[in-house]
Amino acid sequence: MDIEYLQGMEKGKIVFSRKIATISKKAIIDNVTNYNAPKPPPIDHQGIDDIFSRKASSTLYFYRGKWINIQGGD
Repeated sequence: MDIEYLQGMEKGKIVFSRKIATISKKAIIDNVTNYNAPKPPPIDHQGIDDIFSRKASSTLYFYRGKWINIQGGD
């Protein structure tokens, strides 16, 4: 639910903190390496980063006709 992505910010403001963005091949590989995540399939294109601002993200990657989850960043 969207309410899970509300968080307090400076000056008492509450904001919606979810966004999506493209993530480069290099950034995908860096996240997997930095977090000792399971080895992903061959990375040959960008992915989609599902981001909870100031918290963490998960990466969606299209591989062999399916969307898979790959380690995101913190």
